[in-house]
Formats: sequence, C-alpha cells, structure tokens
Amino acid sequence: MGGEVDPEFKERTVGETYSDQSSSISGYHWHTMGAVYSKALLNRVGPWNEELTGSQDWEFQGRVKLWAHNRQFSDCLVGYWRQHSGDRVGASEFRKDYVDSVIKACFSLWDLSKEHNALSTQLQRNLGKKVFRHSLEFGAHGAPAERNKSLKELAKRSKGSLFNRILAAWRHLPSCLDKSFYNLLQKTSRSE
Repeated sequence: MGGEVDPEFKERTVGETYSDQSSSISGYHWHTMGAVYSKALLNRVGPWNEELTGSQDWEFQGRVKLWAHNRQFSDCLVGYWRQHSGDRVGASEFRKDYVDSVIKACFSLWDLSKEHNALSTQLQRNLGKKVFRHSLEFGAHGAPAERNKSLKELAKRSKGSLFNRILAAWRHLPSCLDKSFYNLLQKTSRSE
C-alpha cells in the first residue's frame, strides 16, 4: 500500500479499566497482545490453558484479575491488529469443541472465583448466562447430550442463585426450542 491509509481503516480502542467488583472477572477488558505482566504475577496466575480451544484469552484474563492487586490501565496505543475474512482462532461457525471450551472456561472461572471468595451473585449471573447461551448453541446444532450436561452442571453449581436455577431448568424443555431461543439471544446481543 506504500504509505497510504486504507480507506476502510478504523482505529478503535480495545480495552478498559475494570473495577474491583468480582462481577468484572467475567468481562473482556484487554487484548492479550496489549498487556504487560510481572513474572511474579504470571507465576501466581499459572500458564495459558492449552486444553481450551476457545476463550483461552478470556479465561486467562479472569485468572489475572483474581490475582492482580496492583494494576494500571494505559489508554495509549500499544498495537494494531487486522480484521480479515480469512481463518481465525475464534469460531464463526458452530464447532462442538469450541463451545465446550467456552463452557469449561466459565466453570473454571466459577471455581477459581469461589476459591478466592470472589463469587458474587452478579458474577454467578454473568457466568450462568454465558453457560446458558452456549448450552442453547449445543441444542440448536443437534448436540442435546452436551446441552443437557452443561445445564445440569449449571444447576449443580447454582444452589444459591434463583436466576441460574431458572436458566438450568431449561434442560427439562425439549431441545427443539433451543434454536429459536438461541437465535433470539444472538439478535439481541448484537443490537446491544
């Protein structure tokens, strides 16, 4: 391109500060490429979870937030990334392993937050909604056993949360309803 700026180029900030409220553990606050971590923090947080095929960065961020007590957000430019139409790490089409990975990441953060006494009602709600949406995705794509397994696990963990128990009760409804409800959730989340 010889120094010319692509007319489609749009500069957009990705990242934001997060609060000490435990509900922020479930947020996505920075790109992995833009963060700087101390070695001591990385030793406490642990390695990247290579068993996950989706949401590895999000799960890692959650662990960082649980362990990091001193942090500073810089709103200066630290990197560019290019959006393209080629293959990506994320899944644009349904992949059973990817959806399963996202649900595992949710339950991992749930357990770690509980261990750190950071599992607030709002964090349970945030993680429960994510598990529910991806459970519906399983059902919408003809994987009812995986759908039922994740909703059953959500019910088991949600003893104190009426909201999540209601979401988990969806497993008693026929999975043929999942596709319509999943599509509705997708449309409403895109418009937010």
